Amino acid sequence: MPLPETDQATAFVLVERLREQISNIPFPVFDFTIHLSASFGIVPLHHQDESLDQLIKQADDALYQAKHQGRNQTIIYSPSV
Repeated sequence: MPLPETDQATAFVLVERLREQISNIPFPVFDFTIHLSASFGIVPLHHQDESLDQLIKQADDALYQAKHQGRNQTIIYSPSV
């Protein structure tokens, strides 16, 4: 989800709030309750000439890093990811 005119710190706070809300919603299934988790990747837009495909790939890389590090977290993309 694009967040135009949003700096990296604010984007992180917004995504973390969403992630926490998701994890706090109980889903009753028959006789038990499922608690979901979510991982997110954030990509700061540094250059207007970055293609959508590049941005999606970077977000995907950050997302997989979040999953690899234990899931249920938000990672901000950096080239070392």
